[in-house]
Amino acid sequence: MKTFFFYTGAPVNVFGIELELIRKHEKAGDEVRVFQCTGNLAGCHWNLRHNPFRCALCRSCFKKGWNALKPSKNVELKRFSQSDALNPPPEKIFLSVDELKQFRYDDEKIGYGIASTLISIFRDHRFDTVAYAKDILNLMSAAIHVYNTFKREFTENRPDRVFIFNGRIATCQPVILLCKKLKIEYFVYELATPANHYRLLREATVHNAEAALEEIEKTWAGGGPNKEEEARLWFELKRKGTTKGNMRSFTHRPIHGTL
Repeated sequence: MKTFFFYTGAPVNVFGIELELIRKHEKAGDEVRVFQCTGNLAGCHWNLRHNPFRCALCRSCFKKGWNALKPSKNVELKRFSQSDALNPPPEKIFLSVDELKQFRYDDEKIGYGIASTLISIFRDHRFDTVAYAKDILNLMSAAIHVYNTFKREFTENRPDRVFIFNGRIATCQPVILLCKKLKIEYFVYELATPANHYRLLREATVHNAEAALEEIEKTWAGGGPNKEEEARLWFELKRKGTTKGNMRSFTHRPIHGTL
């Protein structure tokens, strides 16, 4: 089977998931093709303004991981071509986040991914789209570059399945949109708890409520005889702000009774 992966400069722990999945499908005998951004995208979720030092660090990280993988001949590495970039980039001012979300390219709403990335970076779901117009256009150029690259690749060398990280951010969402459009099976992976674990969903993102419900019900059905007691204790400890085990507390800093 032809299996495509897309490396987007993600953090090391995410890259580790990608390498593990690549190895798994390599061993299964798949024809694996891995696409790497080598700094010719206008920006990304982890390097919004295309800082050259971060780009160099990303390429170095990828090189070390790739060398450690030592892939066989059925794993091909492809780098993004600048010819798929939209030149000149679009020039458009959006007056609101809602307007940005509605932006379409090739009749696909790639504006959602752009808005999602910037909301995460700015920690503001109603950020000033006029003040950050340049950042929007950088991500728009990157998203369109990704879209054009994979549209050409899917047409010339159609894969059986595609693996993509997260699925919601500006440089990943276009791949999901294309998979849906061209009816190509896709899988989304994401970090999980505890450490050294990951989630893998078929044709759904981790933000999909129905997919999350299905995972919850499956996990609950596979629980042991003490699952109700364990679940109750977990929620009670969370309410107390406990950081036991792998728990995180989001309420230990505020002064109780002041809100």
